[in-house]
This record gives sequence, structure tokens and C-alpha cells, in this order.
Amino acid sequence: NWREYLLDITFQVMVARAANPGLQITPKLCMVNKTKPSNIEAIYAKIDLLDDDADRSKPRAVFTGDAKALAADHFLEFIDCTEVVELLMPEVVESAAMLLDFMDGRRPDVTPALTANPCKKCEFRGAHLSPNGFNECWGETPPIGAHVIDLPHGIRGKELGAAVTAMLDRRDYELANIPDAVIEGGKSYGPPRRHHVQTLRTNKPVQAPELVEVLRGLEYPLHFIDFEASRIPVPYLPGMKPYEQVAFQFSCHTLASPDATEMQHSQWLNLRDVYPNNEFVRELRNAIGDRGTVLVWSHYEKSTLRGVRRQLRERGLLDASLAAWFQSVVGPLAGPDEK
Repeated sequence: NWREYLLDITFQVMVARAANPGLQITPKLCMVNKTKPSNIEAIYAKIDLLDDDADRSKPRAVFTGDAKALAADHFLEFIDCTEVVELLMPEVVESAAMLLDFMDGRRPDVTPALTANPCKKCEFRGAHLSPNGFNECWGETPPIGAHVIDLPHGIRGKELGAAVTAMLDRRDYELANIPDAVIEGGKSYGPPRRHHVQTLRTNKPVQAPELVEVLRGLEYPLHFIDFEASRIPVPYLPGMKPYEQVAFQFSCHTLASPDATEMQHSQWLNLRDVYPNNEFVRELRNAIGDRGTVLVWSHYEKSTLRGVRRQLRERGLLDASLAAWFQSVVGPLAGPDEK
């Protein structure tokens, strides 16, 4: 996971050395220390963004607060990576020379590799693009969603990877042709993969009888909830750590009974510069109460609530009543987001 970043910094060192012969260059990774809280008030509010202009030598943002106080109470780590850079340098120099030859047209033998990643997220992919860089590499292909590289949850596992590679080798890009035996992925990945492929094959939405029975057995009222939260590297408030979760908005639509013809809507948005997670969860509890069934689109809301519970517990804000409500909604304490 670190290789991409280390290759990047090695390339920068190579360019800097070429432009400044004889200059001593010490490469360092500047990392955010996720375990280190900051006590500076509202750092994010003291950063002014500058209008974009042609002078790239100027910073794009300016910190207007007490720079000395921030330097004394920062949340960064600087890691000397000279040894790793020197190990990677021969590889980077060789690759850079090859890429220059390729750009100058001297390497017609080199063609881009056709793989699920990074091709799936290619910025030149899309039926509306002309010329279409994705099609220049792949040729005519199925639309987005029907291509084999678009299998939900990615190409994971040796057996699945081998099957997809075999399809790519014979230029069979139709996701509908993928073997059923390789698309299993447990309770989380298996169902959406199977349903996606089945929909492509039949051109009809999947409505499993088991799902219908589950929906019929749900306890009313039904609460459809959606959260907005952030994990920014700059601590949001004093005492918070980098990337610590801030839940700042929710929306809830409630269907009171099977016969109800209208949804009841409630919402909450944090508009104050205070730690919002305590108020967020208490307002959410007021909205959905202690009855019914909570429905969400993905695991995001559940993991968000677990993270909020951990934070409230660490801050001494998790009373017995709220702890019991959390357990009824997201289950007992468990998982890395609560450690």
C-alpha cells in the first residue's frame, strides 16, 4: 500500500537532483498522526483560500491564525525515507527513461495493460467522451455497469481474478458471461454480485421471494435514515484527533404503518462550532424513538453510529439509557471502529 507513495517521492527526488546537481536532498514523508489530538481552536476556520491564478509559486491557502502555536501543537510526523528512495531509484530512473521514449513514439512495442484496476476508474471512460481514451485501449466494449471490470465490490480472490483474466485474454468483456461459481463473496458481496449479473442476463430487476418475506415481517414504523459525516485530517475542535468522525447532519423519513400514504420527515443539521456528535445522536433518537425498524442503504450509517458511540464513551457522555438505545440499533460493542 505504501509503494505508490514511495515511488512518487523517489521520482520527485530524481527530478530535484537533475535540476540541482550537488544539492543535498533529504526526502521525508509528511504524515498525519491519527493518534495525536490538537488543542488549537477551529483550525479550519483560520485558513483562507486564494483565488486561482497563473503563479503556482504561491501557496493556494494561507493560515491566518497563530502559526507558532500551531507549530508547537501540530499533529504531523516527518519520516525520513532516504534509504527506501535509494533502493527504488534505479527502478524509477529506468521507468522514467522508458516512458520518455514511449511519449516520443520510440516504443511502439509498449501498450497499456488491460486490467480491472485502474481501468475501471479511468478518467477517459464514458460513452459521451470523444475521442474516447478508454475505447482506444479496449476497443468496443459493453457500457459501464455491463463490463466485466464493473463487478460489484471489485475483483477479489485468486479464483475470481483468474476467471476475469481469462475473459480479458479472450476479449470477452461481458459481465453477464462471468461464471457463476466465481462470483460468490459471502453475505456481504455475494448477493449484490449475483443480483447484478442476473439483471444483466434477464434485463429484469431481481425480486427474491426471501426478500419479500423479510420486508413483510418488518416491525412498523419504518425509519429510512441517511447521514452526512466527515473525517477530515485537520481536527475539527480542540481535543479532537485527525480524521476523527464528525456527524453533522441526518435525514429521516418514517412510514408509520403499512397503510400510511405519506412519509413523516425529520432532519437535523449542526450549525454551531461545537462538538456535534452528542446532539446528533440524541436528536436522532428523538426522531426514530425506541420502536420500529431502521432501514439504510449501506453499512455507512451503522459504522457511523458505532464510531459516535465510541467517541461518546471516551468523553464520558454515554449514559446507560443512551447505551441501551445504541445496542438496540447497532448491536453490542464490537468492531475496529469502536476500539
